[in-house]
Amino acid sequence: MSLQMAMVRPPSPVLRYFADDNNQRSEIGDRGNIEDDAVGGLRVVVIQQPQRIDRHLSEMTLGLAEAGKRALVIPAGEHTTIDESSLRALDYKVDAIVIMGGSVSERIVETLQAARVPLFLFGWDHEGKSSIGISWDNAMGSAIAARYLVRAGRRAFAYIGKKAGTFSDRNRRQGYSDELGRLGFALHAEADDETTYEGGRRAASHLFSAGDPPDALFCINDTMAFGALQAAREFKLAVPDDVAVIGFDDQPMASWHAFELTTIGYDPNALARLATRKILDALGRDESAPRSFYIQPQLVIRRTTP
Repeated sequence: MSLQMAMVRPPSPVLRYFADDNNQRSEIGDRGNIEDDAVGGLRVVVIQQPQRIDRHLSEMTLGLAEAGKRALVIPAGEHTTIDESSLRALDYKVDAIVIMGGSVSERIVETLQAARVPLFLFGWDHEGKSSIGISWDNAMGSAIAARYLVRAGRRAFAYIGKKAGTFSDRNRRQGYSDELGRLGFALHAEADDETTYEGGRRAASHLFSAGDPPDALFCINDTMAFGALQAAREFKLAVPDDVAVIGFDDQPMASWHAFELTTIGYDPNALARLATRKILDALGRDESAPRSFYIQPQLVIRRTTP
């Protein structure tokens, strides 16, 4: 399916790149025109997963524009992997690549290193790779959840995580478990599944069917927490009286009347500003030592906790 191309001219801070089934084209034409027209400042390529929220992208690209830099946005979708988009970005002789909503293979990391192109993972830890992670502090957010549940008088603490454990899953579980231990408690039970509504429902159902079900449930993300709330209804458990539920991410749906989910959230504008600052810092120093930078998450209290 072909997509309509639209001409973008300065002073717009963002240039978007689209791919159709037969070839790849940018809004301003071929790669030569990208070289000529898109370089009002340093070129920063942003590879964006379709599900990423544009509020992050807008704040970051505007911040780059204020510093005289230009961003080219390349979506990674159903037919184009993040690795493929990263390699394509190198055709533009870019100064930095930002991945929003995913990570890349070691092969791509090595390729970018050889090309001396700094790699930023937006919303991810750097995971030991030669990249810079820009994220919220997963362990701190989980510790906040644990402290709140303990103060609410809960004593049987459970965790629902991702079936294929990721870096963020390990950090969230560890932060939750460590803080419980520091407060004199232990993780009572845990379950893992796909990070979907149905995955959360299945995992919570497994926990609720045990002889000694939990009275406090912390989920790796809001989507699994929504499924856990459905499981609680199926098991005739009152929320939050019988079981308190906390999610992570503060998705827009978390505030809906159907859920009113207590969750760990963060300021998306603060995250985007941090990313902008670290991108400019790295380019100014011509170096990109692998590490992660974090913003502090916060507890958003709604009706699923006391």
